[in-house]
Amino acid sequence: VSDGWYELSKFSHANRALDKAEEYIKKAMTLDQGNKWYKEEYARVLADKGSFLEAANIAVELSKAEPKEPGYLLMASDYFAKAKKTTEAISYLDKALIIHTGDEDITMRKMQLYLEADNVDKAAETVRDMIAKDPRNSRYYKLLADIYDNNKQPAKAVEVYQQASKIIPDDPLIRYGIADNFLKSGDTAKYRAEIKKVILDKGLDAEDQDR
Repeated sequence: VSDGWYELSKFSHANRALDKAEEYIKKAMTLDQGNKWYKEEYARVLADKGSFLEAANIAVELSKAEPKEPGYLLMASDYFAKAKKTTEAISYLDKALIIHTGDEDITMRKMQLYLEADNVDKAAETVRDMIAKDPRNSRYYKLLADIYDNNKQPAKAVEVYQQASKIIPDDPLIRYGIADNFLKSGDTAKYRAEIKKVILDKGLDAEDQDR
């Protein structure tokens, strides 16, 4: 019987009849209180109704029941973020990173949350951690430099490219960043010299060359 209510909830949910979806999934949960699928559906219905904090708390409950399942931690983080609970959202990403150490997608989500909270230093620190784990990844240096550039800290962006040029001096993405900084500082001669090297370097993909 509980499965019938569950299916009715999913059908109502898909058709955006959210009150009915909530009513049906509650009936299913009453009959089978430990069913994780029902709880997941309930959380999704609540989130779609805008009750993000309630949805997050259900995801937290699920994560406690299955501590080795990062999906529930990420679900909790997502709902906390939508509820504007940034500290809690980041804490659940940190829990997920304990399971998936160094996961780029999770770390990027963490960085973005810091930026949305206007915490540039913490966002930059997150990227620096990524660089420390993979110091020859030019994308991370560019990401860090962009964070500083976009937050009116151009001198720090220059420092990032200087650091990167010592480790991966021939990387075209780093040379493009250096050239871009020359242009922003008004040194067009050095910009032209550097950008010429970038254009001639076949190591830079077409998307970056078109920038």
